[in-house]
Amino acid sequence: MPILEGLTITRETSGNAMFEKMYSRVIDAIREGETIARPMKAASVPNFHPVALFFWIALLGGPPLGILIIKVEFWQIAAIGSAALGTIGAMAYLLRMKGRVVEDLVINMVDVGEETGELDTMLYKVADYYEEEVQNLTDGMMKLIEPLMIIVLGGIVGFIVIALFMPLALITNLS
Repeated sequence: MPILEGLTITRETSGNAMFEKMYSRVIDAIREGETIARPMKAASVPNFHPVALFFWIALLGGPPLGILIIKVEFWQIAAIGSAALGTIGAMAYLLRMKGRVVEDLVINMVDVGEETGELDTMLYKVADYYEEEVQNLTDGMMKLIEPLMIIVLGGIVGFIVIALFMPLALITNLS
């Protein structure tokens, strides 16, 4: 399959506006005779988006307003907490905004693959690396989930046992 056709299919099926924009720039660069790595690196940094900033602020600044449900007189505490956490949310977005969507490892491997003429081999190596990374993360999550499931199930069984024997204990104490 030709590289332009493959990139076009990837762009159309990605379902992510950031990747669609990046693949469009890569396709345009290839048509102009440039490499893949340079436009990929340039287009992998997201631009400022005010809606994303709003959601970061709302995500952290919204929960302190829940204090107003408990008591309306705490509006000052809720306002200060909401403003402080909203500011932290805005700073977190502004710090994370300049992070690359495509890691430097991928860009460097694509660059080396283009220079050596072994782009497919390098992409397979990148795929193997990320497959191993996902496998390690999955194994780690499973090791964390198993003890938590045992604790939760033990709590559920304990609750049922206590709920069954509590009336019996009360009945024996009354007689």
